[in-house]
Amino acid sequence: MKVYFLYVPLMFIGYSLIESDLDLRKFFRFNMVLFLIVVALGIAQSILGPRFLNPTVIQEDIRDLSTLYRVAPISGLAAYRPNGVFVSAGRFANFLVLSWLMALGFGGYLLLRRRSGRNLAFLAIAVVAIGTVMCASRSPIMYNAGSAMVVAAAFLWGAPWRQGEVRRVIRTIQRALLAVGLGLLLMMTYFPEAIASRLAIYSETLSPDSPSSELAARTRDYPLRNFMLAFEHPNWITGYGIGTCTLGIQYVVRIMHAAPMGIGVESGYGQLLIELGIVGLLLWIFLSIAISLSAWRVAKRLRGTPWFPLAFVIFWYVFMVLIPMTYVGLSAYQDYMMNTYLWILLGVLFRLPDLAKATIQNETMAQLDSESRQA
Repeated sequence: MKVYFLYVPLMFIGYSLIESDLDLRKFFRFNMVLFLIVVALGIAQSILGPRFLNPTVIQEDIRDLSTLYRVAPISGLAAYRPNGVFVSAGRFANFLVLSWLMALGFGGYLLLRRRSGRNLAFLAIAVVAIGTVMCASRSPIMYNAGSAMVVAAAFLWGAPWRQGEVRRVIRTIQRALLAVGLGLLLMMTYFPEAIASRLAIYSETLSPDSPSSELAARTRDYPLRNFMLAFEHPNWITGYGIGTCTLGIQYVVRIMHAAPMGIGVESGYGQLLIELGIVGLLLWIFLSIAISLSAWRVAKRLRGTPWFPLAFVIFWYVFMVLIPMTYVGLSAYQDYMMNTYLWILLGVLFRLPDLAKATIQNETMAQLDSESRQA
């Protein structure tokens, strides 16, 4: 119950937290600094190795999560998968997906609002891009590359064309690309071996032309096969109960001396089927679609305003976590950091229409008052 529903009330806190445009900027500036620190530590660990940040003696049931290496199948180059400040490399990879979207959205919002702090946002974009490459995990590479294209198209679609602000949106995309390019160039200059091993892994396992490509297998065949494996469990109709094969079950086995049930699959929808049964899975899918549609309606209302970039990336993050990432595996939704941000950002999103309306009214009144004084 904690893993699935504990953080839902944060939606109300996020809604109450943002009372003005200044509050909104403070919230995201704080998070940009947080993202920079966490991702920078992960980048440093990817270069220095697992001895940095990790304890000397790592607990046995989590040791493999923070000492993972990936090897390129053709060149044989090896790269360490950093876990940063988290227990596992997977949680650091999830954090990169969150950081990337929020940095893109905040940068676009600041350019349209003509506010200070843009350098911080674009520095975060550059650092997160470097962290995504250096994490040696293919999932954030695929998610962040795909999200970048979707966000760029959405920013152009939602730009305030009537005010001629589309040039600022194009400038946002250009600056984001420039920040990413400069960041990668610096890494290639000072740490060529570290980044070369990562690029070899990505090119040899994701390129369709590579004889060792796993692109189709990992994006289509593997998730579908794991989902179908869930139907091989006898009680898939009614399920085995919530939490049966959820994240952290190893602690229950070790602390409570409970015998492991030996059931479970990697597919997120397959896991929901095993735990909640077919009705529970259908209800979960319905819930995910309903939340995503509600978020999209709010984002669409803000089209043509400076708040649209933030609204869209929040919608896209919610959609990504609840549907495609959950289909592949429930580890993203069950990650406490991802779950916390999902619900608190939903609250912020639902606050944005009223916030935008009040801000525009106040600025219009202030401008009229200034013009009347000058007259």
